[in-house]
Amino acid sequence: TIVATASNDKTACLRDLKGNKKATLQHNDWVRAVAFHPQGTMAATASDDKTACLWDLHENPTLEQLLLRLVLKKYFLECIA
Repeated sequence: TIVATASNDKTACLRDLKGNKKATLQHNDWVRAVAFHPQGTMAATASDDKTACLWDLHENPTLEQLLLRLVLKKYFLECIA
């Protein structure tokens, strides 16, 4: 099981239930929200840098890979589902 935190340090961190960091998902401004695919193979993040990102977590969340970065020129993102 993986838990995600969104932070004002421009990252979303993925951790196991013992608190060990598994991955860091980087943005250029505050990360406001994180959502997981039901199977845990992808995560989506929303940030004040006006982007929504889709991350491939593979079988192992330490192997994160950016799949898609959606840029909104006018609006900040505060949630994602």
